[in-house]
Amino acid sequence: MAPTQTAKLQFLNDNGVGPGAPDLIQLISVGGGAAFAISSGGGEIAPQVVISANGAINPRFAEDYVITKAGVAVMTLAAPTAVLDDGTTISVTSSTDNAHTITATALINDGTTGSPHNVATFAAFRGAYIVLIAYNGFWYVKSRNNVNIT
Repeated sequence: MAPTQTAKLQFLNDNGVGPGAPDLIQLISVGGGAAFAISSGGGEIAPQVVISANGAINPRFAEDYVITKAGVAVMTLAAPTAVLDDGTTISVTSSTDNAHTITATALINDGTTGSPHNVATFAAFRGAYIVLIAYNGFWYVKSRNNVNIT
């Protein structure tokens, strides 16, 4: 039988020492890295996930993605599972000057005629981004900057 793997919760108390170093509560993943943290000021701190190649974005985990791929990144995003994934938030930000795409066929609701849509296309500018939130088996656009939905 394989050993059980568990994540750990860790509290880091700054005690006022060090400028700008707040107290933190961290969730430490099985591999030992910080998976998520909350600062004493209430801010969430999550490590960014780099997208450096074409591929699928995992719809099951709330992540903050940064595209670093040289050239256009072609990504797909499957449907979230209704109820189970409701509230899952995914953000994708471009750090390159390329027109990246996320295809989520008939899954992107952006509050316009024709929703749900199929593709989110980033303008070829650094800083273009989209934030999607899962609800009832669809992705809803929470915010975006220089991303066209079709």
